[in-house]
Amino acid sequence: MSNQFPNSLTNTSGTRQCASEPAPSTRRQQPEQQLEPKQPYIIAPWWRPPNIHIAPDKKRGKEEHDSVVSRLRTSALVLYTDGSCINDKVGASAVTADGSITHRSYLGQASEVTVYAAELRGILSALEIAYKKDYRAVIVFTDSQAAIRSVANPDSQSG
Repeated sequence: MSNQFPNSLTNTSGTRQCASEPAPSTRRQQPEQQLEPKQPYIIAPWWRPPNIHIAPDKKRGKEEHDSVVSRLRTSALVLYTDGSCINDKVGASAVTADGSITHRSYLGQASEVTVYAAELRGILSALEIAYKKDYRAVIVFTDSQAAIRSVANPDSQSG
């Protein structure tokens, strides 16, 4: 008997069953096994994490900063970011190395927003500036190790 449905199987009772489905007797599983695991964050399949580097200490960080900026200032877009809380107000900023472009964001009262969120907003502002520019390389300097790590590994939890 030829099968007119190439991607299906006919069982002994004559009913069609999809070849990729398990037999009904093996389909019964525990409720938690029936659910497909979903990640609590969204990452495009083609996404690759950015190259990140965290200096071991402040002195080394300054030396590395000066070296990178002197080598790449003409060929890369260099940006600085920061998030802060002053007088119970949380904000973020990003600025180009030459100061020609600055983004500032007020995020809310300290009771509503964390400085960590402001640090991330500063990085986002830098990326928004970079998106509008035509550079082959973008270097973002920020002082928040937690924000740096979370950008490179978005499935990690903050705090």
